[in-house]
Amino acid sequence: MLRLLHIATRQYRPVLSNRKEVVAVATALMLPAFFAVAALAIDVSFWALRKAQLQRTVDFAARAGAQRYAATNDARRAADTAADLAELNGAVGGASRSWDAVNRRMTIGELTIRLTTGVNNPVNTAVHMTMTRQFSVTGLLNAVGPNVTINAMAVAEAHLNPPICIFGIGDINSSGRPVELKSGNPRVVLDQCATRSNGKIVVSSGGYLSGLAHFASKEIEGAGTIVGDRHPFLPLHADPYADHPQVQQALTNLATYVTMKGVKELLVKPGETVVAQPGIYSYMQLQGNTTFSPGIYYVQGDVSTSAQSGTISLAGQGVTIVFCGSLSATGGSAFNMTAATRKTAVGGAIPGFLLVGSSKCKKANSFTTVGTTSILNGVIYLPNGELSMGGNVEANVNAPAGGCLNIIAQYIV
Repeated sequence: MLRLLHIATRQYRPVLSNRKEVVAVATALMLPAFFAVAALAIDVSFWALRKAQLQRTVDFAARAGAQRYAATNDARRAADTAADLAELNGAVGGASRSWDAVNRRMTIGELTIRLTTGVNNPVNTAVHMTMTRQFSVTGLLNAVGPNVTINAMAVAEAHLNPPICIFGIGDINSSGRPVELKSGNPRVVLDQCATRSNGKIVVSSGGYLSGLAHFASKEIEGAGTIVGDRHPFLPLHADPYADHPQVQQALTNLATYVTMKGVKELLVKPGETVVAQPGIYSYMQLQGNTTFSPGIYYVQGDVSTSAQSGTISLAGQGVTIVFCGSLSATGGSAFNMTAATRKTAVGGAIPGFLLVGSSKCKKANSFTTVGTTSILNGVIYLPNGELSMGGNVEANVNAPAGGCLNIIAQYIV
């Protein structure tokens, strides 16, 4: 009996002790699982690679759209730019682009682009971009479907720089203060625009400067009140009107008129009301109510306004005054003047320009206001002069669509 059991055990022992055969059997059983894991790894790696490629595409496209919007303030052009860049990087677009102007939304092929209010700052505009693409999977993973949908999304925010309404050109070789509000408690309110200085912006004690933003190539400082975002230490900016053809022609004309003899003056005495006509004047002394008819006025010398008592009115629509000396407004002068537009310009008036000081005169330009009320729409351009605001002066600047006061001077104090 014991011998038979021993023989049986010896017969089965070779099978149990053969390790190679055991490994072969185990490998055969596990091989399908190995293939499945390998297929999964390949698919996951493929999806991750494609996802990264799509994400890079929408990131760059959304950023390009935001930059276009910041430059043009045009939602459709921003969406087109984003779509163009995405297509250049492999996105599938289409022959036509569907644009929803009300919702500012574009759909084209596998792309969806929409513009909304800013995510980080509601004042800004955000460009949202989504790209959807389907990819095939390996046969082993068809349990999840023959295709997998991958989405890539990006948001880029457009930071619109507000229009500049006060620009102190300064001297790029000087460390002076092209924009400085100092004595007399000056008050400058820029409703829908900003201040720029090729140097410092300084608001001394008692001064008040308010705007959407303030840009300077040096410090922005002072004991006064500054309301608005501050952006110091920026690059210098050139004179924006140095090559303006109509302005330069007017300055050339004035340089010729300065030498003319026998030119009449514009003298308005206290209590008088005068309607002035465009032309060439030796100087202007305005102590009574004066209305300027549309057109261009050339002044060889100074312009001064003052009220002996009460307030005098200085009004005009579609007016450009080009002068060679100083313009001094004191003692209750109330300005309500607007430059011409392209459609309304007559009599040689330069569209958009209200006051132009010549840099070709021997006498430096200046525009001084003390104790006045100023409603001025248009460009005040003193490339080699100084604009001085004293007393309680308030320059109310409207949105550009309704008229905007734009001061360009070497120094603004």
